[in-house]
Amino acid sequence: MRTMVKEVLGPGDAIRALERDFEHRESKCLPYSVDDQRFIDLQRASIHVNLENHIEMPLPFKGRPVLPNNMSMAMK
Repeated sequence: MRTMVKEVLGPGDAIRALERDFEHRESKCLPYSVDDQRFIDLQRASIHVNLENHIEMPLPFKGRPVLPNNMSMAMK
């Protein structure tokens, strides 16, 4: 006596199988952007407790530097 089993797949099973091909196996901690890393480094280096026991940290949100117009070089 021989038994045969056939797996019945529904549309949901097919969608899940296809989505597995596109899963991102990245860690839950996404890498920081360059600006985020600069901010974090500045905070780590500069946070301190003042004489009144308040935590002080710098505010790095100043204007961006003025860069030269290099469009002609970029177009070459």
